[in-house]
Amino acid sequence: MAHDAMGEGGAEDKTLQGGELARAYVPVQIYTRRLSPAEGWKAGTIFPELIRPYAPAPRRGRRRR
Repeated sequence: MAHDAMGEGGAEDKTLQGGELARAYVPVQIYTRRLSPAEGWKAGTIFPELIRPYAPAPRRGRRRR
């Protein structure tokens, strides 16, 4: 058996048997307009359809100093 950077048996050693590591979700994007470069810089994208306002997660417990 050949040895490589993935380990003794290659990528086969790193897989989950019968499991799924991840699943992609890609929403349909309908182009309507573009933001100005300044607005896009602030929003992180020039496509308004991709802006998703995420709320910060609540903090758990007290912060250690």
